[in-house]
Amino acid sequence: MKRFMIVLVVLTLLSGCSSSPKQKDRPTIAVLQFGDFASLNDTYQGIEEIFEEQGVNVVYKNANADTSVLMMNAQSIQQELVDAVIGITTQSAQTAINVFEHDRIPVIFSAVSNPEAIGITDAMDFVTGVTDTAPYLQQLQLIEKLTPDVKKVGIVNRIGDVNGIYQVEQIKAAATRTQLEIINKGVNDVQELGVALPMLMQEVDAMFVITDDLNVSGTSLIVDHANKKSIPVYASEDGQLEEGILASVSINYVEIGRQTAKLALRALNEKNLKIETPEHKVTKINKKVATELGITIPNEFSEFTF
Repeated sequence: MKRFMIVLVVLTLLSGCSSSPKQKDRPTIAVLQFGDFASLNDTYQGIEEIFEEQGVNVVYKNANADTSVLMMNAQSIQQELVDAVIGITTQSAQTAINVFEHDRIPVIFSAVSNPEAIGITDAMDFVTGVTDTAPYLQQLQLIEKLTPDVKKVGIVNRIGDVNGIYQVEQIKAAATRTQLEIINKGVNDVQELGVALPMLMQEVDAMFVITDDLNVSGTSLIVDHANKKSIPVYASEDGQLEEGILASVSINYVEIGRQTAKLALRALNEKNLKIETPEHKVTKINKKVATELGITIPNEFSEFTF
């Protein structure tokens, strides 16, 4: 009898030391991330911060920009019995919807510029999310005030990427309310980008980096080519400022992640949640880059410098 009691105690202790990190009294939410890019990492950081505060179990999968791996990741988390799924970027959101539409668990997208382009509308009761639509008009107005000699702004995007195409369309529409002309060049990949940039630099006075995957992964290449011609580079998100961007009226992807996580927690108990736009926007100007380009920062922008 004594030996039996000892064995029982040992088994009880072992059962309390399960290797599984999940706690059944806490929700479990999966996060599908498309690739290891600064803006996407920032988005996940924001999500993680809120989930840690709220005691949420997280199943995290990063596809490293491989669409086949992304699909496998989505299918694998079906076995995890998750309560909701977050897809960071258009590719991840679309994959999550395709895989989980019959499971009827909430799918929440994050950092998607144009949800409608992939069939996401407010009518889908199990899908909601936070877009990463930037304040394009404010950005163009900053270009005019900070660099008044700029008349033509260059933008590159990946051919066939609905995210980038949508952003270019929105920027062109905003430009009709300014004196700026948008010169757009579509390419297929980073190799073509390297060929196209020298020609584009002959036509423009400034560059604007959008948030499609081509620009996110090719920011340093764009900046390098622009620096050779002393052309300022602007961006629509502040995570790229350390790569030599002059300025941005931007969304902040950590804040988008935090907003997404809060929306995901609501989606556990509510349906038909409206799609949200970024709540936080910030203006930042890189003093070092401005000095290198010989640009004088007006006093009205002094509080936005770093």
